[in-house]
Amino acid sequence: MTLVVGNAMDDRIIEEAISWHAAQMRDDCDWDGFTLWLEADPQHRVAFDDVTLLDDVLVQRRELLAQLLPAETRAIPEAVPNRRARRWAGYGLGTAAAAAIAFSLPMLSTGGSQVAYATGPGQTRMIALADGSRVQLASASRLVVDKGSMTLDGAAWFDVPHDPSRQLTIQAGGYRVSDIGTKFEISAGERSVKVAVAEGTLSVSAGGLAKPVRLSGGQRLLVVGDLNLAEIGSIDRSDVGSWRSGRLVYQNVPLSLVAADISRYAGRKLIVDPKVAGRRFSGVLSIGNGSGLVGDLQQFMGLATRTEGSAVRLVARDYG
Repeated sequence: MTLVVGNAMDDRIIEEAISWHAAQMRDDCDWDGFTLWLEADPQHRVAFDDVTLLDDVLVQRRELLAQLLPAETRAIPEAVPNRRARRWAGYGLGTAAAAAIAFSLPMLSTGGSQVAYATGPGQTRMIALADGSRVQLASASRLVVDKGSMTLDGAAWFDVPHDPSRQLTIQAGGYRVSDIGTKFEISAGERSVKVAVAEGTLSVSAGGLAKPVRLSGGQRLLVVGDLNLAEIGSIDRSDVGSWRSGRLVYQNVPLSLVAADISRYAGRKLIVDPKVAGRRFSGVLSIGNGSGLVGDLQQFMGLATRTEGSAVRLVARDYG
């Protein structure tokens, strides 16, 4: 597969995408500015997604890339976590050279029947699959790919080309998501699952559901085992996968689902006390470096926190 963006992509847009991609791994990233840049032009999202894809290739296929470059630039640097800008420079590539490779380098499928991908706190990862599907893995998440099936622990955005001859399945939190061509996100915690669809149609099934649930663009499914909750509702399509632009957007969701998301970005587990677990939250949380998310939620919901070892418990403010 070769990355192609339209008939011609403005070099300025490509360079801006590379700059924003590198900026996201710094603590002082301007997330509001990044969101405005994404929304200013549809080509910005396309360029950013493809630059993120290339970054994954640089990590996994460094030796092959070195062979493709001229001899004087073949020194293969070690990948430096959270310092993507240094990775471009390590190959002797300025932004223009990096942009040229970004839109001409073939994507190679990974060998073996099963491949695992993972991200740490504050990291995201774009994965290109052999069938043309693209998956963006959220912070502190893990995805195992085995031919036509996947297993997700955490959260991810899926962009799957329509192909009626095959069906992709994803296992997450005890639920099975089946798709033949959709853009959607899945967020799976210990006892909770959220599936939200931006485009297309998919099916969700599990032993706890009387029959498979069919979701279309603009719909979401929320399942929370502790609350014995399984509900279908509507969602703004633009809010599906909002974490990709540095925001966590919620519309009337239980606190336990919000806590599962925050735990992935804050670097420590957020537990919701059973007395407040059923409370609903609507609002927008800016991710930043993740450190302020617990405090923001606590303030918005009028709650208090207790430290329990390496975890934080969210409790009612009048907790005795």
